[in-house]
Formats: sequence, C-alpha cells, structure tokens
Amino acid sequence: KIPALKKINNRPLLAITFEHLKAFGITQIIMCAGINETAIKAEFGSGSKFGIHIRYSQEKKQLGTAGALKNAAKYLDDEPFLVINDITLTNLNLDDLFDFQRQEETIATICVKPRMSEPKYGQAFLHGNKIVRFMDSSETQGISIINMGLYVLKPEILNLIPKDTYLSLETDIFPKLALDKELSAFVFQGPWFDASLDDSFD
Repeated sequence: KIPALKKINNRPLLAITFEHLKAFGITQIIMCAGINETAIKAEFGSGSKFGIHIRYSQEKKQLGTAGALKNAAKYLDDEPFLVINDITLTNLNLDDLFDFQRQEETIATICVKPRMSEPKYGQAFLHGNKIVRFMDSSETQGISIINMGLYVLKPEILNLIPKDTYLSLETDIFPKLALDKELSAFVFQGPWFDASLDDSFD
C-alpha cells in the first residue's frame, strides 16, 4: 500500500492535501514521487480535475528527500517554496507559515509540534525560534518537538545538495543548518496526521 493514497473519509490523503494547498492559492505542484510515481500519476494525472497543475519530477534512481529536491530544481524559481511530505495531513494556516518565514529570514523553516517523546519521531531542540539541534530519532522521555514533514525553504538550500546524490533533508541537511542557526521552527499545536504511522489526526 502507498500511504499517500490511503483513504481518509473515502478520499485519498493526497486529494485532501491538494484541496488544502489550493485554499491558500497554491496550484503549481511538483511531485517527487520516486518509485510511487506510476500509481500516483494514475490517480491524479495532471491534477486538472482538482484545479491544480502537477509536474512529475522523475528520478532515475532513488535520491532521498534532499536528492529528490535537487533533481526538481529545474521546476523551481528564485522564491521560497513549500515542501510537504505526501504522507502529512494538517489544517495548518499556510499564510501564517509564510509570514513567519519572511520574518525569520533563515534558509529553512520547518513546522514542528510539541508531543510526548516517542522513538518513532524526530526531535528538535529550540532556542527561541531557532532550532539548534536536529535529530532524526528521539529519546524516550520528556517532551519532543517533532518534525511535521512540512517546510518552507529558500532556493539557497539547493546549493548545499550535490546533484545525483542520495541525501536526506532530515538527516544530512537540516542538522547542518541547525548548527549554522539557519533553521527556524514554526510551532503548531493543531491537528496533524502521518499516514505512514497510522496516527490519529491530533
């Protein structure tokens, strides 16, 4: 099964995400679907029936989240852009997120959610709005500030990612940005769902 196509109230999760993006005027979608591209393209095609336009960034080999982003660079312009994991569902106000990103002026802003610490989630350590340490796995006690899988990134981040190389934003790029104080946290306490983990929408 492909988590992004998981049915929520009899609709694919991605269809709900597309509606959420469209509500905030985001209609140009670049899909980095990797090995799931055929199935996702069969379900959504060009996106026209959803009032959006989807471009598929094809990968000749698996590149990870950072490598896939670099591979899709030809479709990006010289403005900050939104990255959202295809398994993430939330009602976060994207206008608020972009306003926050403009104020912070860091290379990357990630959405985080306070939650009791669990091993399956990543963990961030905050100093004000800045993430000073970013880990892909958390400890098992206390409060975690977890990565929601939703980011606003400046084009400069692409300079940190070599071409045709398997790299992860979460394990290879964000920890470096945290050390350089170039990683900001937008704290969100509303509903959030991760389809890969079968979590409740909380």
